Amino acid sequence: MISLLQILKEQITSIPVHNISKSARKVYELFKKQYPNVPEYVIMDFLNDKDYSSFSKYEILKGLSEIPNYVIRNYDLKILYVNPIDFTDSTIDWFIDRDFGDTVELAIPDDEERTKRQRDMARADGRNEPIVVLQHSDGKYELLEGWHRTMSILKLGDNGEDLKNWDKVKIRAFVSKK
Repeated sequence: MISLLQILKEQITSIPVHNISKSARKVYELFKKQYPNVPEYVIMDFLNDKDYSSFSKYEILKGLSEIPNYVIRNYDLKILYVNPIDFTDSTIDWFIDRDFGDTVELAIPDDEERTKRQRDMARADGRNEPIVVLQHSDGKYELLEGWHRTMSILKLGDNGEDLKNWDKVKIRAFVSKK
């Protein structure tokens, strides 16, 4: 059984690299060397398994220097104790628009299947695959990655009341200050 302390001590580098092309793997390695504290999910979303074989090392490094600020932040792995109201207004609006996953978004590939899979795996104890958030100065979290996981886990706290009164759940997250 994994203790909560062990989960909190988990290093970012322990998250496995997905199957990516050889050229993307080289870019990934350059990226990790230049930005060692960026979570795997953020890197993979940025790389999106493109074919980098035609790029020179210089072009790749130049491209890495032009990465959006939110990508290259320092992130800490934490367990958050939250309900929907702990997120930014724009994140909450997205949760509501999606009815916490009950409304299928056709523009998202395999949305219905991904929601079902995440609901089957949802746990309210903080032992989820980490999400990625920016914490604003007011303490609210802006969700960057892990929408299906987050909606599924938050839904476990749905007690039929107003969002601010939903039961809080624990969710593991890579957190950076905005």
